[in-house]
Amino acid sequence: MRLCAIGISLVLSTLIFTGLSFAAPKHMHDMSRRLYDRITTEFKHREYEAALAGFSLFMKIHSQSALVANAQY
Repeated sequence: MRLCAIGISLVLSTLIFTGLSFAAPKHMHDMSRRLYDRITTEFKHREYEAALAGFSLFMKIHSQSALVANAQY
C-alpha cells in the first residue's frame, strides 16, 4: 500500500514538474530538493524499492540538478 502511495506522489511530482517548466531556477532547485529529501526519507525507512524507483525518476526529471550524483549513488 505504501509503495502505491509513493508511486502516485512521484507521478504527481512529475506532472507538476512538467507543468512548471517555465518556473524560475530557484523554484526548480527547491522542488528538486524537496523530492530528493522525500526519497531519502524512504531510503532511511528501509523502503528500498520505493527509494530506488524514486531516485531513478529523480535522475530523469532533474538531470541538471547537483543532487543527481547523490541520487545515482
